[in-house]
Amino acid sequence: TELTKKSDIIISATGARKFLKENYFSENKKQLVIDVGISGGSGIELAGDLDTESIKNFSHLSYTPVPGGVGPLTVYKLI
Repeated sequence: TELTKKSDIIISATGARKFLKENYFSENKKQLVIDVGISGGSGIELAGDLDTESIKNFSHLSYTPVPGGVGPLTVYKLI
């Protein structure tokens, strides 16, 4: 967690549903999370690696949404 707290950009692709919680981020530093991981389906809500509920009060933290974030860019690149 200390490494992510010091980072400006965090790229996560663990595929572990809602793995990154508020304790991974700085409370006052501007940070960007690029969430590549996705899990869910078959009746389970799709979610990324970032637990967006736990960071809802972190207005300084920006992140890509799941679904709809980096997925369309990946598809575009593959085509």
